[in-house]
Amino acid sequence: MSRLGHAVLRPFVLPLAFLGFHPFAIVATLAANLAYQFFLHTELSPGFGSFEWIFNTPSHHRVHHASDAEYLDRNFGGILIVFDRLFGTFAEAPDGKPLTYGLRGGSASHHPLRIAFSEWSAMIRDVRAASTLKQKIAVLFGPVTRKKASAAKPKSPTTGRAKADAPQQTDQWKEIL
Repeated sequence: MSRLGHAVLRPFVLPLAFLGFHPFAIVATLAANLAYQFFLHTELSPGFGSFEWIFNTPSHHRVHHASDAEYLDRNFGGILIVFDRLFGTFAEAPDGKPLTYGLRGGSASHHPLRIAFSEWSAMIRDVRAASTLKQKIAVLFGPVTRKKASAAKPKSPTTGRAKADAPQQTDQWKEIL
């Protein structure tokens, strides 16, 4: 695990130690969770029977990572999928249809930091462009499928000009409000 991962986990792990959990139990639980996450990121596709009704499986997790519109905001459970079934966020993996992975709309850059933080900067631009508090909240907490108010065609990292083949986005997300 990275240093950032340790820093993020620390506020959750330290209270367990102060509550009296044995350090070995904490480390063993973190290791088991990491092993399970490794299992979820495989291409295993056998039927898991009733196990699939409660626990997340690789096929459920592939849907979570899919960028197809019908699979956005689906299958959030890291270990338990039962809550996605209860709250209506569960989606079954399609039979025979390949899933699409990656960023929706592509990326305007190949720089890893720009890719990692581009959505945050777009959200900040959209919040500033929104005229009402309700619109600002919708930008921050609305569905991923919303269209961004300030979105323009992505620019080429080499020329700085808009890419001709980039999809045009509109203010359609405001229609939700």
